[in-house]
Amino acid sequence: MGVVPVSKQTVYLITIVLCILLQAGIAPAIAIMGCKPNFLLIPVLLISMRSGTAAGSIAGFSLGLLYDLMGSGTIGCMALVLTLIAFIVGVAGESMDNRHSDLRAGRAGQAAGGAARAAGRGGADERGASGRAPRREQARDVPHEVTSQVGR
Repeated sequence: MGVVPVSKQTVYLITIVLCILLQAGIAPAIAIMGCKPNFLLIPVLLISMRSGTAAGSIAGFSLGLLYDLMGSGTIGCMALVLTLIAFIVGVAGESMDNRHSDLRAGRAGQAAGGAARAAGRGGADERGASGRAPRREQARDVPHEVTSQVGR
């Protein structure tokens, strides 16, 4: 038996339907001191992390509005909260993706430099037999007034 590939949208839909059922059926029964769990936060976080701020904010607003309509609270409060959470999580997820892509690009550059050195063509930096990069003196741009005052 092989594994059947499933699209992101299918996973999102299944997660949303399952969490709506949990929110409507189980959440009121497991309220602790009047506080009900919010199962609709799960798909909002999933969509925000995987698809970015725009899709996450739309999901947060839609599921927050659905949460408000299922309850007896003020309509729009949970929509606002879930939209803000989705936006913040989406921005964090995008910045982590950018950081990881920079790391991957850096590792790819190191691998290319290592392959070039192995082929005898040099590389990004010439390392000696010890495996360390040679020390290089850094040119310092110091104004003449400062150097003349230091000598006094």
